[in-house]
Amino acid sequence: MLRGTSSATRTMDQREIAALRPAAAPPARPRKAPAPARQVTSGIVCFCGERFAESQALAFMLHLRAEVGADLARLERQREYYRERDRERRKDPEWRERANERRNERRKERRKDPEYRARERELDNERRKDPEYRARERELDNERRKDPEYRARRNERQNERRNERRKDPEYRARERELDNERRKDPEYRARMNERQLERRKANGVTVVPMAR
Repeated sequence: MLRGTSSATRTMDQREIAALRPAAAPPARPRKAPAPARQVTSGIVCFCGERFAESQALAFMLHLRAEVGADLARLERQREYYRERDRERRKDPEWRERANERRNERRKERRKDPEYRARERELDNERRKDPEYRARERELDNERRKDPEYRARRNERQNERRNERRKDPEYRARERELDNERRKDPEYRARMNERQLERRKANGVTVVPMAR
């Protein structure tokens, strides 16, 4: 019989009673499989199974070149064949025209995506920050402008885009505001007058200066 479990002045609470009871045995754990033995290797191991020490790196490179040299040579021959085939194709104007059409179609499809257009603008802005890039672009544009066919195609594209934009009333309003701002500059008005006189002379119109 336990002593001091109860009296007129003290009574054991439930926690003390639970502490006096024998603890239940834990459930048996399943037996674990033995861990696989890991082999620690140092150095270089070729895919063919031959081993090299770290100090034999040059020997390993020579061994690897001897093992895969034939495959690398065959791969280089294939690449050179494809490069030569592309060079021969580019000499054909019909093939270049078809390739340009396909490239333009893909470009039009991409430009319908606003995210793609935003990325293109950001990339173009980053490129234009480089003065060498701007110089190369100016040189290339000057070389292209010497070709009358290129100028004609460029003028056609510009006129088409301009006609599409002029269908928008907001664009026309912005153009009018910008033109009014430009006309306030006397140098701009002088240049415009000179261009108009040159156009009239080129068209065979006799220009008579006004008496003041």
